[in-house]
Amino acid sequence: MVRTALVTGASGGIGRAIARNLGRDHNVLVHYHESEADAAEVAKDVREGGQQAITHQCDVADPDAVSRMVARAAEELGPIDVLVNNAALIFRRDLLEASPEDVRRTLSVNLEGQMNCAREVLPMMRDRGGGQIVNLSSTAGTRGSPSDPAYGASKGGVVGFTKSLSRQHTEDGVFSNVVAPGPTDTEMFPEHRRPGAREQLPIGSLLKPAEIAEAVRFFAETTSISGEVIEVDAGMNP
Repeated sequence: MVRTALVTGASGGIGRAIARNLGRDHNVLVHYHESEADAAEVAKDVREGGQQAITHQCDVADPDAVSRMVARAAEELGPIDVLVNNAALIFRRDLLEASPEDVRRTLSVNLEGQMNCAREVLPMMRDRGGGQIVNLSSTAGTRGSPSDPAYGASKGGVVGFTKSLSRQHTEDGVFSNVVAPGPTDTEMFPEHRRPGAREQLPIGSLLKPAEIAEAVRFFAETTSISGEVIEVDAGMNP
């Protein structure tokens, strides 16, 4: 039986690579917030590979919208076996420059959004005897952010949230883990910060989204690891 994956923030960058990777052997709900055309292209790639895929727009910070998304995925593709919480935003503003709304929005999307999605899929995973939840953090969450403390706090919260999920639900067969990418070559990474980021990486280049996707696949298939964090950072210097 083909399993079903829900990948949030799947219209670009790391999320796009994850959806395409899992789409090799999973049906995929390709979630997006703004980029409908990009999401449609990802879904088309999955379908051309032989699996089912649908796109769905919603704000993951809205619990009711997330509930409708998960219900649609279950109805059209089957109960969700793998949840990948990738949707995130970053303002790149120092705390003294960030508005209270900037901070609230960062935390609501990057952290509460993951909680909203997990809350909706956990009952169906538990009822079916298991599943995998893979939450995307960042080295900004494990080491701190040089440009946006709110982003770093949200991504650090992802680690604590995931470890808590693991303590509560591994006995239900739900394995919850974190992938924390270092500087990655995506649309979100600004050009002016790339030279400095390359210097931090011993490989001398930014990471590729496909490399992050392979780490996500590892956790999406595990039935023995829970509550762990993989930093995909090529040995990034402190």
